[in-house]
Amino acid sequence: MKTLKEPLLHFLLLAVLLFALEAVFSSVQKEQVIVDQQTADYLIKQREDLELRQLSPEERKDTIDSYVEDEILYSEAYKRGLDKGDSRMRRNLILKMRGLLVGDLRQPSEDELRSYFESNRDDFTQPATLSLDHVYFSDAAGIPGDLLDQLRSGTDPNGLGDSRLDFSPSLKRLSQRQLVGMFGPEAARQIMAINDSQWYGPIESSRGIHFLRISNRTPAIPAEFDQVKGYLEGRWSLAESRQLIEQELQRLRDDYEIVIDADLGAMQ
Repeated sequence: MKTLKEPLLHFLLLAVLLFALEAVFSSVQKEQVIVDQQTADYLIKQREDLELRQLSPEERKDTIDSYVEDEILYSEAYKRGLDKGDSRMRRNLILKMRGLLVGDLRQPSEDELRSYFESNRDDFTQPATLSLDHVYFSDAAGIPGDLLDQLRSGTDPNGLGDSRLDFSPSLKRLSQRQLVGMFGPEAARQIMAINDSQWYGPIESSRGIHFLRISNRTPAIPAEFDQVKGYLEGRWSLAESRQLIEQELQRLRDDYEIVIDADLGAMQ
């Protein structure tokens, strides 16, 4: 019983108790960022639809990580009162928080710009485009049964189909991203798979039914440094900002409990 009265033992017991209490309260105080299966599926499908391809496991993880980062930034923006006087809320708060974490960026030297350009040359390549001859119908009931045969035999497409402002008979120099925005991911995939100049259809989109042929293909055009120098500094600044934000986010993550309730391995 004499041992229980030793001051050193009392000190050790008190220290253990304090550490235990700190661990309990710190876990209780941490905010949670939860990514459930439905959210993960939506985020990944949204990116796959835009890029018209299946994401790799690493890209799926990056997509979820970006969502987690935005959730942390959104929460931190609220904590710092950045929502005051902001009517558009979430997106603006995230942007404000990113700006706050970055602060003032230095100006890059020309050598740094050239190095950045060479390391990211593909990002500045002008994308390949397609030009289309196009016949649009808002309803399948109005489509002649032999329309495709008529078009392939040389019938003039002008005057056929329905009129719609954003679907003119001639669609010029559309990139893959523009095709997705105009026709939707499924129809865009079908168009991108065409490898000749024949008429094809019916191709259905959320906006109607399309018959089309590719009238011209423009290959991707690599950029030269002098061509993009005018806006290269802005791109460099974005990349530099991203690095600073990632460093700060690593610190902020310690204040959050990240719960990814989704099977990323199953989404292949």
